[in-house]
Amino acid sequence: MKNIFLLAFLSLIIFGCNMNPSKEARINQIESEMEQTIEKIGNLESRVQTLESANKELESKILELIRE
Repeated sequence: MKNIFLLAFLSLIIFGCNMNPSKEARINQIESEMEQTIEKIGNLESRVQTLESANKELESKILELIRE
């Protein structure tokens, strides 16, 4: 009888403990990862715009050199 209670108690402890983080913690982690990703995308967009403007300037300089 003691063994059954001991087994039931240990089962409750093992299965009662939630090994996975809570849903709220996972949601917070995903939200922070999304914010970081959005920041990185914004940085990349600004860098692409800078490169595009530099490319236009270089293309215009090349056209000027060709005309001369």
